[in-house]
Amino acid sequence: MPNAVQYGRHSIRLKGFNYSQAGLYFVTTCVEGKKKIFGRVFDGTVILEPAGAAVRDIWLGLDKRFAGARFLDFVVMPNHFHGIVALVDALPRRGAASSAPTARSLTLGKIMRAFKSLSAIEVNRTFGRRGGAVWQRNYWEHIVGHAGELRTVREYIRQNPLRWDSDPENI
Repeated sequence: MPNAVQYGRHSIRLKGFNYSQAGLYFVTTCVEGKKKIFGRVFDGTVILEPAGAAVRDIWLGLDKRFAGARFLDFVVMPNHFHGIVALVDALPRRGAASSAPTARSLTLGKIMRAFKSLSAIEVNRTFGRRGGAVWQRNYWEHIVGHAGELRTVREYIRQNPLRWDSDPENI
C-alpha cells in the first residue's frame, strides 16, 4: 500500500479519537470539482434537481441501514452537503457464540462511506451514466461537544441557503 506521506496526504481526523463512540458529528462533503449539480438556490431556498433529490433521499433512508445512528438536520446545497449524524448505540457488542465483546462495527467513517457511495450511484443514475466521481475524496467532520454548539451547527445548516449568494466561493 502506498505511503500517505509519499503523496502528501494526511488524515484530517482527530488523532486518537474513537469515531465509533456515541456522540454528535457535523459532516460536510463536496461535489467533485465543486460543480453545482444538485440544484440551485433561489431567494434563499434550495431548489433540488433530480441529483440533489437523490442525495436527500439517500440521507433520509440511512436510518434503515444503520440502527445505531440517527440522521438529524441536513441541507443539500448545489455543490455540497451538510448533515448531523448522532451515533447513539455505544454499547459493546457481544459475540453470538460467547460472551466476549466483539469490535464495534458502526463508525462515522462507515456511515459516510455508505452515504457517499449510495448517493453517487443514484446521482450517476439520474445523469444516465454508469459511473463517475460525484464526491470529492474524503469529507470534513466536526465533533459537536455540547448543546450550545449543537444549536450553532443547526443554525449554520438552516442559514446555509440564505448565505449562498454572498459566499465568494459560489459567485
